[in-house]
This record gives sequence, C-alpha cells and structure tokens, in this order.
Amino acid sequence: MLYHTDIMIKEKQAYLAGIIDGEGSIGLYKIKTYRARRGFTWKPTIQISNTNILLFDWIRKYLGFGSFARYKGHKENNKDRLVWRIGGSYSVIRLLKEVFPYLLLKKKHAILLTKATRILKHYSRHYSNKYDIKLEEIYQEMKLLNRKGKGVTDTTRAMRE
Repeated sequence: MLYHTDIMIKEKQAYLAGIIDGEGSIGLYKIKTYRARRGFTWKPTIQISNTNILLFDWIRKYLGFGSFARYKGHKENNKDRLVWRIGGSYSVIRLLKEVFPYLLLKKKHAILLTKATRILKHYSRHYSNKYDIKLEEIYQEMKLLNRKGKGVTDTTRAMRE
C-alpha cells in the first residue's frame, strides 16, 4: 500500500465498508469435501459483487489481495457480474479489522464471523465436537441474518440489528 495520511486511510476504509454493506456479503460457509472427517469444512468468506470494473480496479489497488471472478449475465441484456472474494481466517480478520468501525448493515455479520475465526484457530489445533456445535450455531444465525424475500418479517429485521 502506498503512503497515505491517516485521513486518507480512514476515508478508504469507510468507503470499503460501505461497499461491503451495499454490494457485499460476509458469511461462514460449509464446503463439502471428502478429505474432512465430517465430510465438510468451514470457510469464513467476504465477497463483493458488482458489474463495474472500476470498482474492482480500486479494490485491487487498495487491498492487493483476494481473488476475482467474472460471471456471464443470465440474459442477453445483462452485464457480466464481477466478484471479488477472500476466504480463510487470516484474510477475513485482516479485512474486518480495517472496516469494522465503519460497517452499518453488516456489523452483526462481522461480529459473528470474527467469533467463528477465533473458534477455527483452536479447531485446527485441537479438534473437538464442541467447536462444530458452536460453528453450526454461528452458521445458522448468519443464515437467518442473510435471509431474503417475502418471509422476512420486521422481527427478523430487528434480529439483524
């Protein structure tokens, strides 16, 4: 990262937090794999999805880490969708430390994912069923937070805050 004044750094952190709040997702995912004892592994992930390449150029320049993918539009008129993604405890915590103070809509998601990454640190060294139970609780709570559609009531929305 280039030399910046503290004001410029905070401004960029707040901008990135706004992008995550509006265009991003913060989640804990179960990834199926035959290599894991349980048949799956846990993966903390943050991603941003958008159609504007300039946004992703800025993210690449500012952060310098993460992976990019392009997905074709579903219909002929749709633009291609670009996705920037980071996965894994180290990268997720590194990013959340920068943006956490500025998150508004996804602050609860960030808190839950931070808890999950702490558990995963212990989990990798000392496997225990109690860690799976805690991670499953966090996973279910995040699913509820990310729920969309007509079934989302004011009570569900209040739980998000």
